[in-house]
Formats: sequence, C-alpha cells, structure tokens
Amino acid sequence: MLLQHQCSWGRAMKVPIIGIKRLCMDTDGEGVTTLVAFYGCTLNCNYCLNPHSKELLYPIKWYTEETLYREVKIDYLYFQATGGGLTFGGGEPLLHIDFINSMKKQYGQDICFNAETALHIEWDLIKRSTKAIDHYIVDCKSMDNNIYKRYTGQDNGRMRENLARLIEQVGNERLTVKLPIIPGYQEEGQLGYSKEQLAAIGITDIRTFPYTTQIDKVKRE
Repeated sequence: MLLQHQCSWGRAMKVPIIGIKRLCMDTDGEGVTTLVAFYGCTLNCNYCLNPHSKELLYPIKWYTEETLYREVKIDYLYFQATGGGLTFGGGEPLLHIDFINSMKKQYGQDICFNAETALHIEWDLIKRSTKAIDHYIVDCKSMDNNIYKRYTGQDNGRMRENLARLIEQVGNERLTVKLPIIPGYQEEGQLGYSKEQLAAIGITDIRTFPYTTQIDKVKRE
C-alpha cells in the first residue's frame, strides 16, 4: 500500500518526502537540479544509500503539489538557464507517479523532470510515467541475477523486463543506466557482463560509480 492520500477538501494529494537537496550538479541529471527524495522502496539493498526511505524512525514531511512547488520554485531560474529541473528519487519515486504527473501538469511544463528509479515495480506505474518524466536515471544494480539478488534480496527479472519495455516506449535518448561498484558484491571487474547486456537492448548511456560502505572504509584503512 502506498503512503499517499488525497486531501479531503479537493484533488490535491499528499505524499511522504524524506528530503530535498538543492543545487545538485552532474549527479542527478543534466544542469542544476533539485533532488526530491520520496519515502518507500521495493528493494532491501545491503548498504542502502538512503535507509530512511524505508525506516519510519526518520522524519518524514508530507507535501501537496502546491507546497512542494513553493519550496522548489526558488531555483526555477537555474533550471531554465541550465536545462536542469527536478529529479525525483528515494526510495522508489515511481510509486508516487500520480503525484509526479500532477506536479508536471501544474508546475513542470517548462522544466525537466528526471526520475532516479530501480524499475523494480509494476509496469503500469512506469507506463503512466512516460509523459511526465523527461529523463530516466535507472539504478540497475547489476544485470547478473546472482549479484543483484545477493545485494537487493530480489530477482532482477522484473527490472530487466521493465527496462527493455521502457526503451521500446521512450527510446535510448531518455535513458541513463547507472551501474554501481559495490564492495563485496560487484567489483569493477564484474561490470563487463552488465555492460554487454545493456548494450544488447540498446542502452548507450551507461555510467559507473562507487558505493562507499563500511566494508570499503575498513579495506582502505
């Protein structure tokens, strides 16, 4: 069940947001972006970068489309000047696609909407996102199911199928796929298989990045 509800006095929805990070450069989309992180995720990753996306012990703020717009509109000039915009992350932002679609319709026609998504959700949610999301940043984890399952606790079949269907829907120009280097799970030398599999379905923008975990810190010390 999604943590999302409709306000009793109108059609505005309220959604749980765990954080808003302004003035991001080159990490969450092109240009200057503001990262809006939603509560809620379908994976159980070891060394999760945002554990508060699943733990109710952390503070959560509830936003309507209007209250979120009021908070992020201060940077609209930066968005328009640099080709940036809002990047929805989490957690899994597409669990809240009705809210994102409403935001796009009301306040986002002239700026870019990005989604940082693991694609481990129902296809219908992804399909409904294609008009609102201008660019997808897919956190693939790994195309190797053994690595994926050890790290996330889930099979990667759903992600792989959704990724293939998404590229058919929107083309490769609207997709960036990120492959993490995860100490103890996916080392840099193990990325070749994933890169080959992604290229085979038409992905051209593939980026790698390192996770910093406690294990990694111990190794370096």
